[in-house]
Amino acid sequence: AFCAGQDLQEAVADNGLGIEQIVDEHYNPLVKQLRTIEKPIIAAVNGDVGISEAKINEALRLFDSGEVEQALSVIDSVLEKEPSSAVANLLKGAMLHEQQQHLDAAVLFDEYLDFELYNPELVQVGANAMLQAGYYDQLVKKLEAYEGLDNDALALKAYARGLVGQGKESAAVVALRQAVEAAPGDM
Repeated sequence: AFCAGQDLQEAVADNGLGIEQIVDEHYNPLVKQLRTIEKPIIAAVNGDVGISEAKINEALRLFDSGEVEQALSVIDSVLEKEPSSAVANLLKGAMLHEQQQHLDAAVLFDEYLDFELYNPELVQVGANAMLQAGYYDQLVKKLEAYEGLDNDALALKAYARGLVGQGKESAAVVALRQAVEAAPGDM
């Protein structure tokens, strides 16, 4: 396991704590807060963590309470200092999607969403934004690169919708059948 600037295995060997405890309690207490929100967004924080973390926490709190305009203002201030922050850009994408600004959201999800790293809820928000913006080719390409696609019913459904958008209905039917096989009780 690796954390920017330190090999977590070294930390485990030195103090006897497990990796999970080190990450949860010492490296990233933000993860615990993120797991409690209804709209999960973040997978990593880059840059000045103290300032970014506080502002991202504030933006998440505002977003979760429905104050999307204020949350956007806070996240924009993070992006002024860290324009390539995946966390801030994905959070902004989710906010823009919430405001029905699907094209702007899709651009951010297309650039920053990695299906291998993010939770299913965020993948679904990103996929929906990309579908509603007509980003069928980009979504299909991202999902085809996703190693877990064959066993992820939500991703397979988004993939099928992307294929329909591309005019590939027969391939979409195959994807939907795979989705049913992956999670028969959820369909």
